[in-house]
Amino acid sequence: MWKSIPSPARDYIRQNRIRVLALDAVRVAQEVASQPQLAQRMQGIVLLGSFLRVAPFVAARGLSDAEVYAAVEKSLRKFFGKRGEKVVQENLTAVRRGRNEAFEIPPEMMTAAGEMISVQGSRVQSSRSEDACTHGLLKQERRTPYE
Repeated sequence: MWKSIPSPARDYIRQNRIRVLALDAVRVAQEVASQPQLAQRMQGIVLLGSFLRVAPFVAARGLSDAEVYAAVEKSLRKFFGKRGEKVVQENLTAVRRGRNEAFEIPPEMMTAAGEMISVQGSRVQSSRSEDACTHGLLKQERRTPYE
């Protein structure tokens, strides 16, 4: 995952000590949606779950998981209730899975990839395969954005 982020963005993330979370929202939405045409719309609900995992107001207010999910369910019922219980439950499952399945890229992984190394007495940036690929030195592998 970390290697799929462009080098300048990785540098910015490291310099500003930004937390990075990842989640395959497409996969989760496709697995949760009972109708394939709803999977794209449900991705936003999955991402809501990952947001609730790191939202500062959740910790600041000392909200338990039960309180967070009760508030989410209340909102989902208000918005989707007229579409039936199944729709409410699918959306609630999407929020829960988004919150539970999002993972943080460890800061150690981000800093290790950006550390300077010494080569023949001079300091240079450690080489990365994608940097070499852009100069035609190596064949670039095809990867999915989630590797």
